[in-house]
Amino acid sequence: MANTIGSIFLLPEEKRELESKHKEEVALKTALENRATKKLRPLWYFVVSLCRVLQTADHELTAVDAYWLGLVDEVPGSGLPNLRQSLMKIAETENKAISEKSNES
Repeated sequence: MANTIGSIFLLPEEKRELESKHKEEVALKTALENRATKKLRPLWYFVVSLCRVLQTADHELTAVDAYWLGLVDEVPGSGLPNLRQSLMKIAETENKAISEKSNES
């Protein structure tokens, strides 16, 4: 897993450093895997532990539980923040500012 999606767990400086040090693709993948594994391992242990606990009995996840675990992006009616509503609010604010500027002119 670290060699396929490991780069998303690195800072931009770390990514540039690896790319500059390792010109060959095989060496780059190995270095990426070594660096990303250190960051991925705790997350992987958490996910495996959570799955094991959930499988020990009938544990039902509520919609809010699923939201906080990152399984769903939004829970309608919950009041929890979500990216879609945030982006819509930003676009609405920008459109309002643009229309106010054009009305002033």
